[in-house]
Amino acid sequence: RLNSMRKICIYMSLCLVVLFTSCQKVIKLKVHDSDPIIVIEALYNANKEEVFVKISKSINVFDEPQFPSITGAVVEIFDENGVSSTLADQGDGTYLLSNYVPVFNSVYKMRVQIQGEEYTSSDRLMPVVPLDSIVADFEPFTPMGEGYVTFLSFMDPVGPNYYRAI
Repeated sequence: RLNSMRKICIYMSLCLVVLFTSCQKVIKLKVHDSDPIIVIEALYNANKEEVFVKISKSINVFDEPQFPSITGAVVEIFDENGVSSTLADQGDGTYLLSNYVPVFNSVYKMRVQIQGEEYTSSDRLMPVVPLDSIVADFEPFTPMGEGYVTFLSFMDPVGPNYYRAI
């Protein structure tokens, strides 16, 4: 009987050792460096009535996460009637147009000129969806630990949309 208990203990110990140890395999990614490209990020904030553009250059995967900013660009937006507004260079790679009140459901175009190169884009400015309510509840058990979970309530407009909460 003592012998069988010893076998069970040894078997359980081996199972625990196997369970709590793991193999490790180093995977070397074949990531090639590439030349930096220009990255243009643009946002219209309806609450602040401002257009914000950030211009930088991309970096390689394993570089320090500091993206080189680009200053000295000319950034303009055009409404459907062709009226242009120029964004002010903030000197840190960001460009700003304050007190801008656009017409929603209109197509706007943006033109960016950087060192003799021109980049253009266009998009329809959709109206802001009003929130009916915002509720924050404290949750002790969430996938990211305890904390507040926010619930937004609104009437989603009919048709395709690409709304996001910021």
